Amino acid sequence: MTSPLSAKVTSAVSQTNNLVAGLRENYPSVGRRKQHGRESITDRSRSFQVIERGPYVYREVEMKVDVRFVNKQIQFYPWRRQYFDAELTKAECPDCTETDNITIINQYYFEEVARYSGDYEFAFHNTPSTMSNALRAIRELSTEPTEIMTELGQLTTRHTERWQPYLGTAPGTVCFSFGCWLWLNDTADKSAVLDHREGRDFNAEEMNGLYDALTDVDVFGSADRTDEALPIPCSMPDNWTTYRPLLAHQTPVGALAACLEVFARLRTPANEGQLLNITDLVASYLCRNETSSCLDLPTDFRLRLAYVGVISDYVLTNVAGYALFRSLLHGEEFIDTKPQCRWALGACQTADNDTDGSALPRGILDHAPSEEAALATSRHECLLNCYDATFAETNMMWKAYDNKDRASIDQFPKASPEARLIQSRRYNLMPAQNLSACASYDVPGEAYEFFRPEFWRRLSYVRSELTSLGGVKLRRLLFNRSNLDTDNVFVFEQGIQDMSGTYNFSCSVCLPHFLYAGDSIRELYSAKPEEQCHRPYVDIEPVTGEVWRQIWRYQFNIGISQRYISAPRIRSLQVNHTDIPTPAYWLEQSFSYTERGRQDYHERASSPPIML
Repeated sequence: MTSPLSAKVTSAVSQTNNLVAGLRENYPSVGRRKQHGRESITDRSRSFQVIERGPYVYREVEMKVDVRFVNKQIQFYPWRRQYFDAELTKAECPDCTETDNITIINQYYFEEVARYSGDYEFAFHNTPSTMSNALRAIRELSTEPTEIMTELGQLTTRHTERWQPYLGTAPGTVCFSFGCWLWLNDTADKSAVLDHREGRDFNAEEMNGLYDALTDVDVFGSADRTDEALPIPCSMPDNWTTYRPLLAHQTPVGALAACLEVFARLRTPANEGQLLNITDLVASYLCRNETSSCLDLPTDFRLRLAYVGVISDYVLTNVAGYALFRSLLHGEEFIDTKPQCRWALGACQTADNDTDGSALPRGILDHAPSEEAALATSRHECLLNCYDATFAETNMMWKAYDNKDRASIDQFPKASPEARLIQSRRYNLMPAQNLSACASYDVPGEAYEFFRPEFWRRLSYVRSELTSLGGVKLRRLLFNRSNLDTDNVFVFEQGIQDMSGTYNFSCSVCLPHFLYAGDSIRELYSAKPEEQCHRPYVDIEPVTGEVWRQIWRYQFNIGISQRYISAPRIRSLQVNHTDIPTPAYWLEQSFSYTERGRQDYHERASSPPIML
């Protein structure tokens, strides 16, 4: 069992995005409703009311079951469970209780969606035809249809690329939170609105007006009210006939979405009179019921235009999402209301297609009520010698350096393409999944390669003695002497690697005091290297594969000729040299784990073993 993880479930900022569970920053959000029976949700007097509460805290527990050792691999099935944590919830929200009712989309909805080609297609099969007709009419009049609007014209066909809406999520998808959407869009209208509000967000009470207007039957029309006419503004431009089908009773679009589309088309200084009439009409639909909350528009004409402008952009961008949203609320069989404590975090989404081609429902967080269910629904996972090989291959490797995946021929003319390849270990070996399960484990190999930018190639480190640091047992890997042997394709003298092709001037790099160079060079510089002091090494924690300590000592040797009055500009080597033929710069780098890292290691090492 791993240490329990906490996940917060909280109602969203504004009431328009928290009636259903969705994903926002990897946290599910759910909302409450006051129940009024099973009458039609299109009846305004019986519509949903949202109460902002939370956060409700859930805990996730993960266990590994049916653990087996197969061909030197550890094989297991993951079992994840979630449960409501009443104690932590009370600490975060004193008024929140286990008996609070939460409304969430149920599994039946997603089973139905799986029968269609996507959420939107299903939505338009379960909403009045007048709504889809209205949305298509808006699309036809739009000069620059949004991505959703473009797709609305193709709902009669099954298409392979679909816009996948997650209710109330990231930019680019349907975002029911108007305040959130406004902050994510940088426009002049947005700036004017936020300046007028002094940066204040739109609260749930204010949003009731916009929400009620968007979900009212008069907005999209209804099957039994097709002959209802819409009030027409008293002053319209000469090309009124272009817009009349959109606003008049011939197509019962309702009002708000159509008015906003016309507003977007007419918004020029020459049409101020008509725009004022349209904003009055928008205001009347935002506040059409005296008992409902209202998103009031300011009286100042310029501010009024800015408010209607951002509302127009918001509604026309999300209008198809509202159609989907309304279809959910219209069919009560698609939603469930239960006490908070009975919900596992499982607002469903359709999973990837199964082998038989059908889509299966699954939760935001996988939840199996029993070990048997976990074995039946999850896939087995493997650990190779206590290490996660996939993670190591993708996260612990040098793939390239300085935008190159290998050194060039000019740098090392004698080296093969394979030898010049950069890909190697970064600073970590493969990490273990669980420390105590592999407590006796050690690094399996006798040698490991690490890419070093100073040498511009992979360098071998060989297994050495065990050591310790801060109570942590470590395996030492020593710099391999063969890296600088004379038969090495990178080395032009014993112990010295030519770097002229890399820096375009005469230079070389080696270990301090010419550690592996010949006696003649050591005598020339009176160098007295010591193996114990000058040989680089890496200390590896053998179970996690993490580098806990490394000491790296190397030396730049720059050739001086008549073309060079001073040393070339390389790193911090900015000193004139005229008295010796090959000035040498000895540099040292070191690294070791912090005390906090050691504490973290001991905490993980003391967790229950993987077999339990």
